[in-house]
Amino acid sequence: MTVTVLHTRLAEIYHDLGQYDKSIDAYRQVVANPRESGINFDYYAMLALTQLLIEHRSAAEALALVQLVYRENPPTSYYPEHLLEGALAICYDALGQTAEAETHFRKSIYNMDNVKLNDRCYSILQFNIGKFFLKQRQYTMAATHLQKAIRFRPDVASISLTNNAQYMLFQCDSALGYRQAIGHYQLYKYYNDSLFNVAKIKQISELQIQYETEKKDQSLLLQAQQIRLSEQDILLLKRQGQLQEGKLKQADLEMQQSLSDARRKDQDLELKEKTSPSSLKPRRYSRATSKRKCSCGTFPLPEPCYSWLLSASW
Repeated sequence: MTVTVLHTRLAEIYHDLGQYDKSIDAYRQVVANPRESGINFDYYAMLALTQLLIEHRSAAEALALVQLVYRENPPTSYYPEHLLEGALAICYDALGQTAEAETHFRKSIYNMDNVKLNDRCYSILQFNIGKFFLKQRQYTMAATHLQKAIRFRPDVASISLTNNAQYMLFQCDSALGYRQAIGHYQLYKYYNDSLFNVAKIKQISELQIQYETEKKDQSLLLQAQQIRLSEQDILLLKRQGQLQEGKLKQADLEMQQSLSDARRKDQDLELKEKTSPSSLKPRRYSRATSKRKCSCGTFPLPEPCYSWLLSASW
């Protein structure tokens, strides 16, 4: 069960228990829940919230809500179109704009019997237009629509709606002089008494729903925390990876520098060896050179002889 469904059920329970402010808050959470526009928007919750605002806040606030829904979630099919028409109808009725209200009421039920519509929504729309005609003292029209509103089981339309419809049918039949009026009144009393027992059962359901909602919210909160922790772990791993990559690049640069220094040292050593005196090869003498005599008679001639300089007359 989703949080939206839980809030809807909770709003209905608060309504039946007479806790209307809590019901309004619960329906607001459903309507404000981000969804895609069109059929996915909860138009039923919008209609129920509109009715509550009219009865316990103001018709102007209710009309502003419906107009906002029209702008942000324009209807795209039969189901939302008729629910929005029904919402506009009860707003204009509450504002005393009878002609405008009747126009929208008739649009809300147009071709309804030939189109598959949610049974509960069908009952609500038929009940609202029946209530409108009763206020206009059009008793036959009112009775026709009120009978349609309760053609399903009471748990489909809600016991509260069925109870109110039976009392309104009693008023219609009494005004028309029908004998069956007393039968509708007896049914009204029956459902009215049943509502007391239903209220006690729903008080227990309220506690169960609150528990389920809190548990669901805690679960969502825990999931969000786990997601945040996972994101933090991923970010930490990325940072560690970047740091490790930086260290590897630095180590590679240091290794390249070391290799460059080593090559330069080898080149310096080779250059020194080439230019050092000890690296020069000793002079070799051929056999002919080694047997050559100096003029002084020295033999062999290991190195240059300067005896001619000594014998010279100055």
